[in-house]
Amino acid sequence: MFKKSTAGLVVLTYLSGEVKAIKNRFRPTEGSVPWQKSISDPTWTTPDWPVDYTVPDYGGDPDILNVARSIKGSEKQLKKVLHANFGETSSAKDNYAANPRNYFVPDFGVDSDIKNVEKFIGDAEKKLDKKMTANFDSKADPLVPRNYFVPNFGNDRDMIETE
Repeated sequence: MFKKSTAGLVVLTYLSGEVKAIKNRFRPTEGSVPWQKSISDPTWTTPDWPVDYTVPDYGGDPDILNVARSIKGSEKQLKKVLHANFGETSSAKDNYAANPRNYFVPDFGVDSDIKNVEKFIGDAEKKLDKKMTANFDSKADPLVPRNYFVPNFGNDRDMIETE
C-alpha cells in the first residue's frame, strides 16, 4: 500500500486514530521519585524574565479612530449625542420608554421566491396527480421503496490510483 514502510507506518498510525495525546493528571507523592522537586513560590512572584520593558505606542487603531470620526459626524448631522445605554444608569421604566414596543411593521406581502416555489409545487402536483406532503413520523413510509438492488461496478479508478 505504501512505498516507504516508515512513512506508511506514520501515516497509518495517524489515520487510524489509535494514537492520542493524553494529559496525565497523576502526580506522585512528594519524595517517592528522585526527580521530583518541591514547589516553592510561583514564578510570577519572582520572575526570571525581563519585566518593566518599554512597549512602543503607535497610536490608536485606525479602525477605532474611523468609527469615532463617523460617530462624531453622525452626531453633528443629527444634532444629537449618541451614547450606549446598557441599563446600568437607567431604570427599566426609562429603558422601556426609550425603546418603544408594538410599533408598526409594514407587510409587503409574500416574498417572490415563496410564490415561485408554491407555483412549482402546484404544477408538479397537477402533473403527477399527487398531493405532496411532508411526513416527519419516525415510521418509514411504506410507499417509499427500501432494500432495492444497487449494482457494484467495482472500485473507482481514482481510488485504485490513490491506493
